[in-house]
Amino acid sequence: MSRCKNDCGKWAFSDGFCRTCAKQADLAKTPTCKSAPVLQVPAASTSFQLEPSEGSERTVAASELELVTQRGLQLHEEELRASRETLGDRHPDTLSAIDSMATLLEDMGQLEEARPLYEEALRARRETLGDRHPKTLDSFSNLGQLLQAMRQLEEARALYEEALQASREVLGDRHPQTLTTIASMASLLVALRQPERARPLFEEELEASRETLGDRHPETLLSISNMGQLLQAMGQLEEARALYDEALHASREVLGDRHPETLTLLDSINTLHEASRG
Repeated sequence: MSRCKNDCGKWAFSDGFCRTCAKQADLAKTPTCKSAPVLQVPAASTSFQLEPSEGSERTVAASELELVTQRGLQLHEEELRASRETLGDRHPDTLSAIDSMATLLEDMGQLEEARPLYEEALRARRETLGDRHPKTLDSFSNLGQLLQAMRQLEEARALYEEALQASREVLGDRHPQTLTTIASMASLLVALRQPERARPLFEEELEASRETLGDRHPETLLSISNMGQLLQAMGQLEEARALYDEALHASREVLGDRHPETLTLLDSINTLHEASRG
């Protein structure tokens, strides 16, 4: 499967993002986060061609996207500034605005600018909610994923370890947030070239997904593919092939033959065949 579009080091699913990053996007849309108004893409102010070239269309689209992104950043800045002034730095709505601002900066590739915001949110939630609150655990994950994307792997590991221990104690081993943290920790160990330590975590996540969601759930298919990727990287090609075959069969049934995820699995199997011949 392909890597996450957020470059967090994890494998992506049908929308191009890993489960953790997709979860963050969903959390950003919850009612506790004040969202910016929907912006319409502005029309180009330059003169129009009746039959614009493909290159010019791409240039205009890129400039429009940049304009919308910059406008969105300005709106987030205004929202955060107003929330600080009226509610204070530790109010839940202010912390949600901080998260939204940091996520936007991260999506724009401005990782250094996003880091102090994630750190502020984590520090504030520790002070106001405690280390074991679900919102605090979210902040652990947010900062950990950013540090992983910045290749600050040891710092990310310390956060993941603390978050995983707390999540197991507070939410239980089968809670979705715990499973997300397990997957994050496993992917980090792969990045640290410690696949043997990553394997039991991937196995735990896959077993839990099968038990709680079923063998055909998209989350389970992602876990199967993650496990297959790891085994392939470890040179255990036959075990990887069995998992890929299972995931492909289920993906055909659940998503269809032409679904992007089904096609991605086909590509993974073809790559595995090439590795076997080599």
